[in-house]
Amino acid sequence: MNVRLLVLGLLQQRPMHGYELKRMAHENRIESWSGVLAGSIYHALKTLQRERLITTAREQKPSVRPRVVYSITATGRRELKLLVKQALAAPVRGFPTDLYGALLHIQAVSPREKDDAITRQIDSLEAEIAEWSSGRPKQLGDSVEAGLLFDNALRHMRMNLDLLKRLQARRPRRALK
Repeated sequence: MNVRLLVLGLLQQRPMHGYELKRMAHENRIESWSGVLAGSIYHALKTLQRERLITTAREQKPSVRPRVVYSITATGRRELKLLVKQALAAPVRGFPTDLYGALLHIQAVSPREKDDAITRQIDSLEAEIAEWSSGRPKQLGDSVEAGLLFDNALRHMRMNLDLLKRLQARRPRRALK
């Protein structure tokens, strides 16, 4: 996902300050499913502001340091619409290509390395599935689409876990070198 699309989309929901956007990204594990690093949000905010796609205002609260609150502009809404159309027109490529490439050529490593690597991947996926299953992200919206995206991501993770477990079950358990 494009960081511009993410930030503009979140700001279309409501005005927010940078820390809130970054916290939402972290709480919703955006890095794991979007390719957007939470740390890139502040850079995107500066760029979007410079391009006049968002505006800023100072939030004044008693006993709290003033924060900059970002809001999407009319130009930003048009840019968001364009980004959404471009993303919807792009071909879907939802595969963990690095993993698939490695599994295709896994015979290049020793049986012990294969076993260790697949076991680590299984452990990692099981932990991620448990974390995702512990609660749906709410901050990204309660829309039907958000729920379906969440469920789809879990299905993908479970399918990859099933693949790895099937590969692990196929390997002989005799002396690994």
